[in-house]
Amino acid sequence: MHARRRTPVLFIVLVLFAAGLASFALHSKPAAADDTTFVAVADAVVDSQHPDSVRPAGPWLGMDASPVRYSFFSFAVTVPPDAVVTSATFSCWAGSQNDYGASLWQTSSDWSEDSITWDNAPLPDFTTPPDAQLSAVQGNAYSTADVTSAIDGSGLYSFVAATQSNIRWSCAGRTTDHPPLLQVTTGPAPNPSPSGSSSAPSSSSAPPSSEPPSSSSAPPTSSTPSSSAPSSSSVPPTSNPPSSSSPPPSSSSPPPSSSPPPRPTGGHKVLVILGENHSDQEALAHMPHLAGWAKSYGQATNYSAITHPSLPNYLAIWGGSTFGVSSDCGVGTSGCTPTGPSVFGQTLAAGKTATAYQESMGSPCQTSGSGGYAPRHGPWPYWQDSAERAGCRSNDVSSGTTTSGNLHDDIASGQLPVTGELTPNLCNDAHDCSLATFDNWLAKWVPALMAGPDYRSGNLTILITFDEDDGSQGNSVAFVAIDPRLSGKTVTGSFNHYSLTKWLDDNAGVPELRNAGSAPDLLAAFGL
Repeated sequence: MHARRRTPVLFIVLVLFAAGLASFALHSKPAAADDTTFVAVADAVVDSQHPDSVRPAGPWLGMDASPVRYSFFSFAVTVPPDAVVTSATFSCWAGSQNDYGASLWQTSSDWSEDSITWDNAPLPDFTTPPDAQLSAVQGNAYSTADVTSAIDGSGLYSFVAATQSNIRWSCAGRTTDHPPLLQVTTGPAPNPSPSGSSSAPSSSSAPPSSEPPSSSSAPPTSSTPSSSAPSSSSVPPTSNPPSSSSPPPSSSSPPPSSSPPPRPTGGHKVLVILGENHSDQEALAHMPHLAGWAKSYGQATNYSAITHPSLPNYLAIWGGSTFGVSSDCGVGTSGCTPTGPSVFGQTLAAGKTATAYQESMGSPCQTSGSGGYAPRHGPWPYWQDSAERAGCRSNDVSSGTTTSGNLHDDIASGQLPVTGELTPNLCNDAHDCSLATFDNWLAKWVPALMAGPDYRSGNLTILITFDEDDGSQGNSVAFVAIDPRLSGKTVTGSFNHYSLTKWLDDNAGVPELRNAGSAPDLLAAFGL
């Protein structure tokens, strides 16, 4: 009898022991690596024969040694805050055979497709070794290069490609079925060891596949491409061009860190940038940099302005109400004075920082427009009570440029405000000029913001939207959130400018102003 009873007990013990081992193995398994493929957000070609001309990229980019041509590629990369980059592979779809391959150098992202020329291109020092080498290729296939050493976290990365071949080396552009790609593999950030030292990521991590995803349509082949084969729209140069004709290496700040620490106790920082008078469909179709950030970081796809024209929308964002204003009336005119407080005034009253940076402003808290500056697009001067006026005179200032001035200095010193506004002038905000102009303006400022210590520490969110549409899309406008904690986040709920007011108030830790109190919570929807 006793022998019969021991048999099931022993069996149960063995089963439980095996289950425990299985559970231990499951929970001790390291996190799997994550592969993300980023499509180029911009590409271009510069040509030594046309030093001051913008060369339209078209479907093909080209590199050449005679005449010398270079290709440029830009990628907006997002890396999760708790991850590190273990490998990165650049891929270019070759349209024809080339036995030389091409060399890649990392370069500054301070260029745009519609303005880059041979004369102003941010060329690296070609006398230094390249960062990577694209292999020789037979055509109609991706040529790849290991660029792991160049990618160290979230940010905007640019490369320039050159070849020693006197036969054009053609690469499919970003608008084709085989765009330039950057495949980034990440793994969990190393945990500190008991002794306090951290272990480096394993060098045995498998690199991403050298053959990126293929597509159904292939570019034309050419067994021996001539200097006139594939489109001459874009073509780069030799891997060791004469340094005498090359501009000095870029001094731009490095990309941000891949693992931002927790927020400082002083309060998270938000900077809002607004464009003018275009719907979400128009903006995302004609602004490749903005569309790239939307895809890589985050966007709200059902976000609306409040009304028309401009001013009441700006008052709605910064005051939680239109205050009955229905026109672009001037500062101080009858019926055009909102009651306090504004979000700016609230933030200052709470002992935190608030600054509005205005491009082309002549004097602080300027109440009249001039030189491309329009107070209705940076509306702090409209608040007239004494506390708001004092705050405005001290903190509504000229932005300056990416190389000098108030915003440049605050970025460099890590002194961006808790509540911030950056207002382009009437050309750069797409009011008087094109969406491409606004996109190129953003392509200078956003990387500068991302390279600063506030963003690199995980303490800055950049929000980009539009005041209103042009009347064609029911006032639906783009809303893009750039934050190192976001990776391809798409928010589909219904939100509007009052949701942005709510975001700003909640971030500053102050009461939600007026209509913001009942607005849908956009900050929570993004999970930030």
